[in-house]
Amino acid sequence: LNSCDSKEIAKEIVDLGSAAMAIGSTAPISNRAARAAAVAFYERLLAGLSIARACASAKSMLEALTRSTATMELFPA
Repeated sequence: LNSCDSKEIAKEIVDLGSAAMAIGSTAPISNRAARAAAVAFYERLLAGLSIARACASAKSMLEALTRSTATMELFPA
């Protein structure tokens, strides 16, 4: 979910069986940080990395851009 404070929503979506997995952020983030993390995630997926590794890369990007005030979490089913 490309939205601020979306961790609980992402978890709920997976818990309800509405999605096989979801990624949510833990705090308010700027559009710039959200976009950079999304681009990093999808570029790594297109390069053949696993979802978990692509998410880890995007997480690092987000944490760097927010000075670790926000992070993201992957919720697999």
